[in-house]
Amino acid sequence: MIIANLFKNRSTTLLVIMCLYVFFLPFRNSISSVIGFLLFLNFFFDKQVNLKAKFKILLENKIAILSISLYFLHIIGLLYTSNFKYAGLDLEIKLPLLIIPFVLFAEKELPKEAMEKVFRFFTFGNILAMVLCLIHAIYRFNIDHNSYVFFYNELTYFMHPSYFSMYLGFNVILIIQSITALTKDKHVNKKKISLLFILCTIFLIFITLLSSKAGILISGICFMIITIREIYKRKLHLLIYFTSILSILIFILLTNQNSTTTKRFAEVKNELITNKSKKSEEKKGSSDIRVEVWKATSQLIKNNYLFGVGTGDIKDELSKQYKKNNFKAGIELNYNCHNQYLQFTLISGILGGLILILILSLSFIYAYKSRNQILLLFVVLIALNMLMESMLETKAGVEFYAFFLPFLLKNKVKFEG
Repeated sequence: MIIANLFKNRSTTLLVIMCLYVFFLPFRNSISSVIGFLLFLNFFFDKQVNLKAKFKILLENKIAILSISLYFLHIIGLLYTSNFKYAGLDLEIKLPLLIIPFVLFAEKELPKEAMEKVFRFFTFGNILAMVLCLIHAIYRFNIDHNSYVFFYNELTYFMHPSYFSMYLGFNVILIIQSITALTKDKHVNKKKISLLFILCTIFLIFITLLSSKAGILISGICFMIITIREIYKRKLHLLIYFTSILSILIFILLTNQNSTTTKRFAEVKNELITNKSKKSEEKKGSSDIRVEVWKATSQLIKNNYLFGVGTGDIKDELSKQYKKNNFKAGIELNYNCHNQYLQFTLISGILGGLILILILSLSFIYAYKSRNQILLLFVVLIALNMLMESMLETKAGVEFYAFFLPFLLKNKVKFEG
């Protein structure tokens, strides 16, 4: 009966596909890619809205056109590239940047209940991924008897800690918005609110255990924005929770000097102090490495600012520049730009970087004008992460960004406090 309804009711089919897509996002496997392809196929099976009308909707949306053009810039970059093997891999990884916005921007706006279901499945996926990571860490702890398995790369089984921190950070935003909406209801469900508070706390603690400096700082910034908003709205119960959980997390970090999280922040302090006295070949800390990578990228952009180096040649050109700078860590580990704005500028020239900035700027302006707090915080989260990571060079970053930005822009339903 359920399967039959999926074929009869296209809206239900679309919702099921979207829920499955976001559920499998945290697991970084081919399942989400397959579901993304099903989402694309479903686009063409619509009896109510013909393809001509859908293309018209796309052409009338500036952010949709800009989003899709990012992928076409990479295709144009094939005209002046020599490493077609890497170019093909890059285009495959970034394919969701074309097909997901193409589909979601042309679809109808979802009702509130449907949008909440998508968020719920995303939460379920994150909970399951988190539980599996903890089970794996406990299993390893029973063998090694070393607490390092509960931190950073050792804790995350499915993706890099920075990306999982970003997923959980966004999920925290969704949970807080749900709590805010529930507190407005005359018939307040205290049990549900309590469970959401507990889940939010668990996610924040897990973000801390993931030990991603960028993840902790960016999640903290988003958290502070929400806290300031609650102060302004005089919501005392939420303010007490926010300040309490922040105090607990800071206390854990300050009192546990041996944890990986504390050590990683201590490393940043040491790197900043000794940075000027180090030569390029001596720099191995994550903050030092980023500075050297940005330096090499900037040098390349200076000589290729008009059209970039091409879709397939970016790795090769960076490697050459690392050798010129005698940056040994960059040569050995073949780092990307560690900054998405610089990455797109180096690939496609100044137009690539400007289009990405324009997409995020227009999205932020739209979110602010429409008072869409989830979209606004999502853009802040993404924009800040892109400063520290080339997040659209990996499957985990591409699929997250490609789905949720058009999804939040297209669906105006929001939890307002």
